[in-house]
Amino acid sequence: MSYSHLDSDWLDRVCAVLNPDIRNGRIQYFDDRALEPGDPWYREIADAIDHARVALLLVSPGFFASKFIVEDELPRIFRAIDDGLTVLWVPLSGKLYGPDAIPGSEKLSQRQAVWDVSQTLDSLNEQGTKRKLLELCKRVNRLLNPNVIPKRIPFPTLGNLFKGREAELARLEEHLRSHSASAIVEPQAVSGLGGIGKTR
Repeated sequence: MSYSHLDSDWLDRVCAVLNPDIRNGRIQYFDDRALEPGDPWYREIADAIDHARVALLLVSPGFFASKFIVEDELPRIFRAIDDGLTVLWVPLSGKLYGPDAIPGSEKLSQRQAVWDVSQTLDSLNEQGTKRKLLELCKRVNRLLNPNVIPKRIPFPTLGNLFKGREAELARLEEHLRSHSASAIVEPQAVSGLGGIGKTR
């Protein structure tokens, strides 16, 4: 997460939307608030950028007023794009295009924002803001978990149908191999399998 400390309230709101996925391990998250006194802060931030798959940029006048962001973070983030980093920049506030754009915003003008830059978060009503933040969370999730099976499906996945019963299934397979000539599987040979393979 790259943000101006002047926008900490917006950072809190973005994190509130991401927190359920952070807690359940679907997202590994970093911002500079994780740093403890005595930590090598510059190296920690640089490592976070170098190992990230998604960079979230909370863009505002304060963002471009930060010398550290403009001179250190952004160039490092842009270099990491060649290594597969996806940059999602979020228009928080200010004019981000046209002749009256915030100085420095041209650095992002070649990259698509997560939504129309005229719809800065501070210009939306509460419902619109919540909708945009949820949209952002879903986008991050799709990027970080592209093959995750959705929750709340009405049937168990086939891959989990026999999960935890691998040893029993291996014994059954061995039994079937050793008695391949026999057409009937003896019930007592597969006791403890909860009925799998039993004949009546």
